[in-house]
Amino acid sequence: MASAEPKPEPEPRVPAQLTPPRVRAPLTKSILAEVDDLPETQREAVYDAVPETVAEIRDAARMAWIQLPTQLALVQATRTVLGSDAAYENFCAKQLGKSVAIPLVRPIFQAALRLFGAQPSAVLGLFSRTWSMLTVNVATITIPKVVDSEGTVIRVAGIPKIKHADALVVGFAGTFRGILELFDRPGSVELVDFDPSTGDAAYLMRWE
Repeated sequence: MASAEPKPEPEPRVPAQLTPPRVRAPLTKSILAEVDDLPETQREAVYDAVPETVAEIRDAARMAWIQLPTQLALVQATRTVLGSDAAYENFCAKQLGKSVAIPLVRPIFQAALRLFGAQPSAVLGLFSRTWSMLTVNVATITIPKVVDSEGTVIRVAGIPKIKHADALVVGFAGTFRGILELFDRPGSVELVDFDPSTGDAAYLMRWE
């Protein structure tokens, strides 16, 4: 009687902390959708700068993981085309509106508005949770339990030390300001601390 073929050894499981930084495709696709809305000359310049990256993002399955360097290639090309960090922050602020429409995020966002009302603190309260759903080993976002419109410090820890990661440091300021713009609240977001050795940043948000 022939012996049964040996079963293949299972692939070793990679510890979460060793997994390369990655993001869910809907988040990266929402950034590309914001690029699609740029004026034609800027939009085409981004496409021309990173054509393979654009194609990879467009072709990604709806719930696929995208490696962080791929997303950073897109955002750095966008930042370069826009010409200044101020313009790039504005881009990120607008893009937040597309992020909260992502199917993974939209039900949580809508529930927060029902519970806490249409105010920045409602979105801040769920930001850490949604970020952890959409990313792996990109950074950890900590929001104070008590949010104060006169000054709330948002901490972002462990921004990866990889090429173009400074685009994340700048981009977070725009993203957090986008929360204020969702509700037409005058205010500001300022990067008040950043340690390149640890990738830890702190942003001060104020609004009326």
